[in-house]
Amino acid sequence: NSCSIYLLAVSLFSFIGVNWAIVPLVYALDHPDPVSSSLMLCRIRGYIIHACSMCFRYTLMFLCADRYAFCNFHVNIRALSRPQIAYRSIGFITIFWMIISVHLLIWESIENGRCGVYGIYGQIFGFYVLIFTGIIPISV
Repeated sequence: NSCSIYLLAVSLFSFIGVNWAIVPLVYALDHPDPVSSSLMLCRIRGYIIHACSMCFRYTLMFLCADRYAFCNFHVNIRALSRPQIAYRSIGFITIFWMIISVHLLIWESIENGRCGVYGIYGQIFGFYVLIFTGIIPISV
């Protein structure tokens, strides 16, 4: 059923994101931090973590909408709870956030031995995160 498809996708996004977030930190406990010394690895790590976390959030939103459609009294709305729509929605969400998150591959940088977003881009990124992780998911 469509709910299990969404749950599987949410699990996959969180598994990938958490591994890209935690494994380099654990590795850096005993070794030199590769993320803070390689700009390419810094950017790729930030991109993957951000894209996966956004895909996780928005797939969870679609999962809630799917459960609403599944329990609705109207047949037309209930028909939206199908596996084909779940696959298409997950594909759309993944492609959308992979494209939208590209800015991290360009603007993320290393300053003072720390990988992150800095300067005016850091401020803009803060508003972007506030809107897309805080305001939109709650209001939908």
